[in-house]
Amino acid sequence: MGNKSKGLYEFGNFRLDVETDTLWQDDQLISISPKAFDLLKLLVINGGNIVSKEEIFETVWADTFVEDGVLTQNIYTLRNTLGKDEKGNHLIENIKRRGYRISIPVKRLGKTESAPKTSAVSLDQVGPKEEKKRGKGIFPQRRVLLGILLIVALLSVSGLVFYNLSRNRGEARKEPKTTFDNLSFQRLTDKGDVDFLNISPDGDWLAYSNSDGLFLKDLKADSEIKLEVENFRDIGFLQFSRDGNSLFFRSPGASYLPGNIYQTSRLGGAAKMVAENVWSGFSFSPDGRRLAFTRVKPAENRQVLVVRDLEKGNETELAPQTPPFEFYPRNFPAWSFDGRKIASVVITRTEHFARLLVADLETGRDEEVKTLDFQNVEQVVWTSGGKELIASASDGKNFQLWRIAYPDGEASRITNDLNDYLGLSISSDGKKILARQRKYFSNIWVGDGKDIGSFRQLTQGFARNEGLKGLNWIDEGKIVYTANYEKIRDWNLWVIETADNSRRQLTNDSETQNEYPVVSPDMARIYYSSNRVDSANIRSIGVTGEDQTQITFDEKESELFPQISPDGRWLYYIQEKRDSSAVWRRSLADGKAEKITAENELAPINFLSLSPDGKSLAFQNLTKETGTEKSKGFFKVCVISTDDPREKRFFDLPSSEPFAQFSPDSKALEFIRITTGGSEILRQELDSSDQNNLVLSLKNEWIFKHAWTPDGRQMAISRGNLIRDAVLLTGFE
Repeated sequence: MGNKSKGLYEFGNFRLDVETDTLWQDDQLISISPKAFDLLKLLVINGGNIVSKEEIFETVWADTFVEDGVLTQNIYTLRNTLGKDEKGNHLIENIKRRGYRISIPVKRLGKTESAPKTSAVSLDQVGPKEEKKRGKGIFPQRRVLLGILLIVALLSVSGLVFYNLSRNRGEARKEPKTTFDNLSFQRLTDKGDVDFLNISPDGDWLAYSNSDGLFLKDLKADSEIKLEVENFRDIGFLQFSRDGNSLFFRSPGASYLPGNIYQTSRLGGAAKMVAENVWSGFSFSPDGRRLAFTRVKPAENRQVLVVRDLEKGNETELAPQTPPFEFYPRNFPAWSFDGRKIASVVITRTEHFARLLVADLETGRDEEVKTLDFQNVEQVVWTSGGKELIASASDGKNFQLWRIAYPDGEASRITNDLNDYLGLSISSDGKKILARQRKYFSNIWVGDGKDIGSFRQLTQGFARNEGLKGLNWIDEGKIVYTANYEKIRDWNLWVIETADNSRRQLTNDSETQNEYPVVSPDMARIYYSSNRVDSANIRSIGVTGEDQTQITFDEKESELFPQISPDGRWLYYIQEKRDSSAVWRRSLADGKAEKITAENELAPINFLSLSPDGKSLAFQNLTKETGTEKSKGFFKVCVISTDDPREKRFFDLPSSEPFAQFSPDSKALEFIRITTGGSEILRQELDSSDQNNLVLSLKNEWIFKHAWTPDGRQMAISRGNLIRDAVLLTGFE
């Protein structure tokens, strides 16, 4: 504890420092969006007195027109952050027709009392450029913290052993250095829903897209305009041309579908296509003549890095990848400043790390940069000297910014806080880096499947991500779901009682993904996929956490997405091999397994769903048409008969993710689509031309997963939101 503060308020186990714009829970720094923080500050300073909606809008959203739903969403965010008191009441109380107030005592601390000391930098302390005081003027101007001087002692540990594909897990590793140098941070947006962003080569312009469209911001003048692109509403994967006069983009689509790249003026207008069948982000060579992106070749079951000559139209393929390895679909291949090398991120379902590959355009060879055991890498950019990469990467928890020396791979931290930093881009002089700061959460809710207003919340809090990797009903009073409370890769199984919200943890594995839980018909066991060893296998566990059992044992292939037949006889799953994939079924009586789809006819991937009547299986089918005009940007879903797998039907689903499941009556496929105003669950009838019938709609939030009780009356959903804004980092000289 340290640092005397004049403006320090205490309520419960929370402390709010209005001098530094920070919120603490005990000794932990809490991250929330700027507007949510301003709202909380207004309520806290009023010390339990009621603050009317009019005063809130005049103070927090002065000179800005926003709807009541914006206030409601921020109250919801704060309630999730603060939790409840001992009696189960929210710490922010809604006084009907009067306003809001803090429901527990607020204490103003004296000058000699202290706020917690931090060893991490939180960008929630950093606001936009100088703002005029608004409303009643109670807020100090948010200050850009120039020259962050927190120096964390270098951890001196000997014996750095790089992680490669054949490393021993027992080898020692060197702890990363933490460096802040002379970096400055500046928040550029305050909307909370930035999807894609890019900085111009001269570092003077920001282009970003969100639910409202495409925007161009002049960073020097601190002004922005909305751009209109003819015939395009959804725009993503943004890139400036090397001269800064054009913007290139592709439809954001879903993570595992391709799109085409288009070019428009920096001020919008008409767009022309420049490349087809692109499966990732893309980037330009320093001279602007070549384009790099990744492409999936379903017929060959491989992926390649493509370099396209924009003048001649010819393409060169580099760094081929075969399953279980694949290029990260939201990654932008990064050109070195001399145009000789391209860095890309490769991921795998079955391992606990991401690979960083550098392809040499002169030799055609690629090499792995053997750096720290990063469990995830989202994006990398080269520094101007060519001897370092800046990466958005996770060594277990949040995505932070890292320096990675090239080619030896030594890594050091740049940021170390509670946010994620993604979507990096860098100015041509290497002095400015743009990133998307992200905070996301999901919680479990239950209610009448036909009335979103009937749903009630079972779990509370941020950074737990409940249900993102699966949820299912055990019986009408218990739900099994996934959550990662500590680290990004620590996905474990939990059970919650809907009557009293009590819960218990079933698995407790470190650096392991336990996913896709399904329940046996007798409600005694839960089957799930786990990569506890290097490959992914199917396991089972009793509903009370006893008797963990491994069901499949292949050490080279991945076995995923378990499904149990209604009579409890069969376990269905997808087996992914290096050169193919297929649906298998295994007898739970004698363990005998058989392949039920032909590898030369179908390519099952990404999910498997068994109809409640046990007669049909559904999965995404990766076909030769994927990426062509015939695919139309939809997921191709195949439905086969369990009695005769040769009987098959195909459906094109406009889902936001490659996932669908059967309806309780087995007569339709249900899937989730994210919309500009929230999200919705849609239904595709199997024996009808009716498409996309609405099941449930949720405003201002995302539905990530859903599950029905067997009678089709009650639904559980994993729902939450993403808070994403642009931040600028300078001082990389």
